Amino acid sequence: MTSDEPPSATPADRFDDVAAPITMLRGDGKPGWHRSEGGGAAVVVLLIVLLILYVLSIGPFAALSSRGYINADENSWIVYVYFPLLWVANQVGFVGTALKWYIFLWIDT
Repeated sequence: MTSDEPPSATPADRFDDVAAPITMLRGDGKPGWHRSEGGGAAVVVLLIVLLILYVLSIGPFAALSSRGYINADENSWIVYVYFPLLWVANQVGFVGTALKWYIFLWIDT
């Protein structure tokens, strides 16, 4: 071995070289895993937006059904998709009233 060649690395040295970027992700110089800030909040916001879109989507489906574009009889897939929403509307009076009002906005009467 010449003086220009680096000394051979031990397995522990190779592990430190690989693990150093992983363990120093916190940003404060302390070893540890990086935990993103606000990741849980983003998931909660996404779920709330999806729930709102689900509730609001019953209006356009009701309009398509009333015009004959979609079959919404008791065996239709739409009944299964909106069953939870319709169940809540039947159990909670003001939800049912609000949902009927919203659906009638979409249906030509």
